[in-house]
Amino acid sequence: METDRERETVSDRKIKGRRERERTALLTSPGLLR
Repeated sequence: METDRERETVSDRKIKGRRERERTALLTSPGLLR
């Protein structure tokens, strides 16, 4: 069970990092911002 929980955390972290990168790209793009 501990492995499953750790695996989920890693997946969540990877997804969060990818989403944050996309958010930064959107903020960097003025046309996409609005």
